[in-house]
Amino acid sequence: MTRRGKILAGLGVSLGALVVVACGAGSPSASPAPTAASTKATDSRTDKGWTILSLSLKDDGTGDFGGTARVRNDNGGTMSATFTLTVLKAGNPVASMQGASESVAAGQTVTVDWVSQDKYVGGAGFTTAFQCDSTF
Repeated sequence: MTRRGKILAGLGVSLGALVVVACGAGSPSASPAPTAASTKATDSRTDKGWTILSLSLKDDGTGDFGGTARVRNDNGGTMSATFTLTVLKAGNPVASMQGASESVAAGQTVTVDWVSQDKYVGGAGFTTAFQCDSTF
């Protein structure tokens, strides 16, 4: 098991402030839904000194939710963190995703891979709730 996997396996989800952000675009009358939902950094996506700059959600290839995000450490020093991203569609939770970053310098941006065991739901119009569960 990778170090990231060990960190996530040993971590319980804490209740903290959630930041709700929009992901994807489109309307019910739009042409066929894309296989991934993407969004730009136009919404508030900050929690406990970490900011999502961009986010892409997709089928991970096994039928579950997956994705990547560019996340910046806005804290005053080098930190590691674990995150939860709740994916909602029409206001209803459809997936809970976990991600982690390790030894990120202040002001540095890294790619966070999101993993989930929840089945992928296609289409557009997702919203997400971003939460930093722990920093160390």
